[in-house]
Amino acid sequence: MDLVYTTHESAVKQAELEVGVTTVYFRRNFQQVERPARMDGEEPELIWTYEEAAVTKDQALQYLTEQNSKLAKAEADNDAIAVDHEYRLTMLELGLTDI
Repeated sequence: MDLVYTTHESAVKQAELEVGVTTVYFRRNFQQVERPARMDGEEPELIWTYEEAAVTKDQALQYLTEQNSKLAKAEADNDAIAVDHEYRLTMLELGLTDI
């Protein structure tokens, strides 16, 4: 499941994850920018721009489960690479390799 993000802005920085009554909001790519004054004599305004995806709680649970599975797979891959690396180093140290 891919989230669909839209650009938003706010005077205050929003939370990266917000759980409402029926909706979950995922936010990313926060930037504080200066909005030029609209009228002469006004000060420029600092605002936050960010991307936001709003999904139902069921969709959020599905998305987070998928992301957790991807993370677990990446971690298992990294563990396998580390074991292989340690094996090769040990073989090299023992002189049991023809490299």
